[in-house]
Amino acid sequence: MLSTAIIQSFLYVGIIISLGGLILASRLSKTYLAFLGLCIADIGYVCIGLSIPNDSAYIGSIALMSFNAVARLAALIALIRMAKVSRALKLPLTGIAKELPYSSVVFALALFSAIEISPFFTPDAKHYILYGAILLGDPLHISSYGIAAIVTLINIAKLVMTLFIVHSLFQGNSYSHKTENAWNDFKTSPLLLHLLFAVLVIFGLGSHEFIHYLTTTYAQNTFSQQFPDFTLTWKTETLILYMGAALVLAGGFILPSLRKPLAFVIAAVSFIFAALDHSGSALSYFFAVLSGFMAMIITLYSFGYIKHNETSYYALLLLMFASILGLLTSENSGSFFVFWEIMTLSSYVLVAFDDTPKAHYAAKKYFLMSGIGAVIMLPALLMLQLHNAQELYALLTAEETINVFLYVCLIALFIGFGVKAGVFPFHSWLPDAHPAAPSSVSAPLSGILTKTGLYGMLFFFSTFLGFGLLQNSLVCPFFKLPSIGVVLILLGIITMFYGEIKAYQAIEIKRLFAYSTIGQIGEICMTLGVFSYLATTGALFHIFNHAVMKDLIFLCTGVFILRSGFTKIEDLKGLGKVMPFTASCMVIGLLSILGLPPLAGFNSKFIMLLGLAEYSPYLAALMLLASFIGCVYYTRIIRILVFEKYTGPQVADATPAMKAALGALAFLCVLFGIYPELVLNTLIAPVTDLIADKGGFNLSGQGLDLVSLTTVTWKSPALIIVLGAVLPVILRKNPMQSGIASVFVLGFASVALLVTMGQYDTLSCIFALGITVIGATTACYSIGYLEHNHAQWRYYASFLCMCGGLVGVATSSNLFSFFFFWEIMSSWTLYFVIIHEETRESLWEGFKYFLFNMIGAGFLFLGVILTVHWLGTADFAEMKNSFAQLDAGKVTVLFALLTIGFLMKAAQLPFRIDVQMHPATAPTPVSGYISSVLLKSALFGLAKLFLVFGGISLFAEHINLAYLSEISLYIGAVTIVMAASFAVLQSDIKLVLIYSTVSQLGYMVVGISLGTSLGVAGGILHLVNHLFFKDLLFLVAGVIIAQTHIYSMDKMGGLGLKMPKTLALFAIGAVCVIGLPPSNGFTSKWIIYHALMEQGYVLPAILSLVGSVLTLAYMTKFLHSVFLGQVKPSMETVHEAPKTMLIPMALLSLGCIVTSVFPGFVLLAINKILLSAGLQPLDVAPWGINSGKGAWNATLTAILFFIVWYIGQKVLRKFSKQERQTAIYTCGIPAENFAPSTSQDIYSTKILFGTENK
Repeated sequence: MLSTAIIQSFLYVGIIISLGGLILASRLSKTYLAFLGLCIADIGYVCIGLSIPNDSAYIGSIALMSFNAVARLAALIALIRMAKVSRALKLPLTGIAKELPYSSVVFALALFSAIEISPFFTPDAKHYILYGAILLGDPLHISSYGIAAIVTLINIAKLVMTLFIVHSLFQGNSYSHKTENAWNDFKTSPLLLHLLFAVLVIFGLGSHEFIHYLTTTYAQNTFSQQFPDFTLTWKTETLILYMGAALVLAGGFILPSLRKPLAFVIAAVSFIFAALDHSGSALSYFFAVLSGFMAMIITLYSFGYIKHNETSYYALLLLMFASILGLLTSENSGSFFVFWEIMTLSSYVLVAFDDTPKAHYAAKKYFLMSGIGAVIMLPALLMLQLHNAQELYALLTAEETINVFLYVCLIALFIGFGVKAGVFPFHSWLPDAHPAAPSSVSAPLSGILTKTGLYGMLFFFSTFLGFGLLQNSLVCPFFKLPSIGVVLILLGIITMFYGEIKAYQAIEIKRLFAYSTIGQIGEICMTLGVFSYLATTGALFHIFNHAVMKDLIFLCTGVFILRSGFTKIEDLKGLGKVMPFTASCMVIGLLSILGLPPLAGFNSKFIMLLGLAEYSPYLAALMLLASFIGCVYYTRIIRILVFEKYTGPQVADATPAMKAALGALAFLCVLFGIYPELVLNTLIAPVTDLIADKGGFNLSGQGLDLVSLTTVTWKSPALIIVLGAVLPVILRKNPMQSGIASVFVLGFASVALLVTMGQYDTLSCIFALGITVIGATTACYSIGYLEHNHAQWRYYASFLCMCGGLVGVATSSNLFSFFFFWEIMSSWTLYFVIIHEETRESLWEGFKYFLFNMIGAGFLFLGVILTVHWLGTADFAEMKNSFAQLDAGKVTVLFALLTIGFLMKAAQLPFRIDVQMHPATAPTPVSGYISSVLLKSALFGLAKLFLVFGGISLFAEHINLAYLSEISLYIGAVTIVMAASFAVLQSDIKLVLIYSTVSQLGYMVVGISLGTSLGVAGGILHLVNHLFFKDLLFLVAGVIIAQTHIYSMDKMGGLGLKMPKTLALFAIGAVCVIGLPPSNGFTSKWIIYHALMEQGYVLPAILSLVGSVLTLAYMTKFLHSVFLGQVKPSMETVHEAPKTMLIPMALLSLGCIVTSVFPGFVLLAINKILLSAGLQPLDVAPWGINSGKGAWNATLTAILFFIVWYIGQKVLRKFSKQERQTAIYTCGIPAENFAPSTSQDIYSTKILFGTENK
């Protein structure tokens, strides 16, 4: 036995020799003599190992001397050969791998093996030495781990030097790459190099048997016989991929044509075994199934993407996925670490695969950060292998100082896992590696490799240590969470916002998606940090969905870049038009990651937000805010790819293999969006239960049935419409048939509504019928309007999906379904129909409106999340009783969030009313439908939830309803006048009607805000009336635009002579919107006026009357400017609208007439709504309100009006038998001045004073 003094001297000598070798290597880093410095450092490392008095370090030192002797000698022989060739060619060694690929690979593998990173494995000698150093320490005295810290620092330095020596061989352009060089290099290499490489491989593959032999032969009884466990876990799925990589590498040189199908078959078989293997933990199974499936998809996609070095690519790809499956299924931390290192090495080579300067820089950065992270993580893994969770918990109960030991372990683990996951501040490799790597590598980097970091956190923080231990040892008092949870939340927030902001600023598409991945990882980390059952379920679901979504996005991006050669977003304009399949898959992926239904990302984000709200609503609000940033740049990508004009050459879409891969991922996005239980039940619930069993978990969300909560109620009318949206796609080659099919789908849905109307409340039934009926007339009208337009099938499909969302909102029976359909209606479907014209103005206005809608949806989303959280249910039938138990503060919050969201949808916040309105650049039928129907969804939604929560009486018990209602009332009253004033000033006929819509919505808000029977009845009646007359007016405007191709009223005049039927239909709509008796508009406004005066609101009543006067002004202006006066020469060719446009307008005018003559039929239905809201019903008859305030007889008035009109026109015809023609009256203005002007110019200073406008 050696004396203590001699042992200590070995330690000091070893440290000095190691430092000397590393300094020499750094000084010679620009030459390959740095290799000698590493050899010297090895000697010092052995001396340090021999100085540690235990068997682990002793055995490690013997193994290190044996293995590194072979590795360094093989590297030296390879280096000598490369140096000879370099001198002969008079070229530097940099980049010589292109000339001598075999020798360079041997040199690289030998050097990496010397630092124990090898695909052929190593004896893990350094890990044994490090473990021996850890054995000297005491968990109660963290300072006793000094030797372990020194060993770790030396390992980091050797890793850095090895990387820079090896990588320089493979970069540079001094040599021209030739495919036959590998075989020539192999044949001409010395026999000794072959032998040493073979020994190195055999030694590595048998290294564990070798280390086992040493432990049984050379272990000294006087030493502690504790050894680390690095026994590799070889599951079948891992072994298939690992052996498959070797098979593809060998077979690729013999039969190149078989390497692609062979690689796919190997990946597919491995996935099948992974799916069937339930021997491991639920957590391991979850990640293994996901990784195995992605291995198969990426391999298939690569058939059409990879065109060079295919053999090495497929071998490396399979090796990478083999190492991923290996670490996921490992049964000890040693096996986990070995596969972790192989994963880093294989992915490092794949990042540099394209052999560009950016790729080499990114690969070095990635390997450096990942390698250093792994070296820092290793001591923590060995410490936890030495002290299991039970021992740590026992020590904790005795000594509080164990906290320091745990802190060190957790910090080291977090650094290692955080680097791989891309958590701030360990993220910087990710935005460099993703753009530089091939897209078939970027996809698994983002979708799978980052998730291995999250897997490590979940495994070691939950299932290994258990939240119970962390909860009892490292609690942060302010947050009432374990400190690691606080770190995850805070770094998650920083990572989330950093990623989203940098993605917004990115100009290269793959860099944008790389930063987006960082943002998504931040969301997941923040959610995991809450340490609750619900939050963990949501995070796991989003891990799964993000892998699918982000792989789909990167693979689609790869096709775009492959076909176009461009990487900047702006250079990809309109590429989706010539690559429709890839573009469709890309849009599905982008919408899913945006969190929009009916796609998978919506469900996982909903559960994550629910979990965050359970801990703190502020965290949920932060995630929504970050998601809004993502909404901006994701929408920009969709706009550029799909809706911008394409000016490049014709290019091919994806290959069949690539389409199969993309189609599979896109299908999963839709499938798991509609049926989330397929993942929640089979993969996620067992994992969350496993983690919960460890204790220390917030289980408050465990009783919430997430499957039932996220199950969408598909009523037959909504289902018919959404499924019917496929018909226009199928019939896309015949636009007329696409339009007719859309009309029939909406008509069939109307019939289904009537058949099933007993399932819905009165309010829902009325609104749903309005959606389908007005939708059918709009679709019919669109056949004529879009006759010569482009992509009509896309318009009809999007329009049907939007209508389906609206009907789903109306017929939903739970809050989740309500918001699910709300998002379908108000997000992507609406955006697609608004920007259908694809002009620059329509794209910008549609983008602006989409973002404003998303802000409003954010308030709604938060309100919905808090409602479900506080009530514990999403079912409407159960919510009323639960709502009664809430305190006033929570009720106020819910009321405020929901009201703000709904009123923003209704454009009732008059700060920038032009921003809130729907854009005039939308196709006119769409504008009409938005104004007449879609904007009413806000008021319907507010009324619907109001009734669900218990009506006025229940609200009044909790909050000062009068105060909030009064605010809403005055907002509506101001909006009436403000919007009407803007309408008077407009000359664009669509802007006039859009401002008019906002003004008319104000009447509805005023009436409903009163909360009285009369006010609510007037507001709802005006809502129904507005469905008919505003859609009619928009369709009239559409006819005018379609026939004249002019939007400005200043350039029109005399169209009444050319389009008399359109003029007559316009007159009906105008009378209704103004509110002239006996129109339906008069009836509803009459009731609202009386309701206001009944409650003493004089000022709002006056504002409402002023609004009607202004309405008369702008509708008179419309009539005068467009229809009256002399026909301009440019309008001579204008003719009446076709029947496909006239018939829908006639039906709407018929609706106006019926509701004008018999308003009582609508009021009878409204009475049922009043009863359900806890209000007194009105005395109603078919002709209107029969008695009391607001009473009047619309039927009698209409009859009298008809009699007077009939007698009047008879008298006029009798006494005016001869038509007189005179010059037009010009108010004294000389005719020669007036002749070239229009009716609009009568009011201009140019005519009155002979001057130009200034």
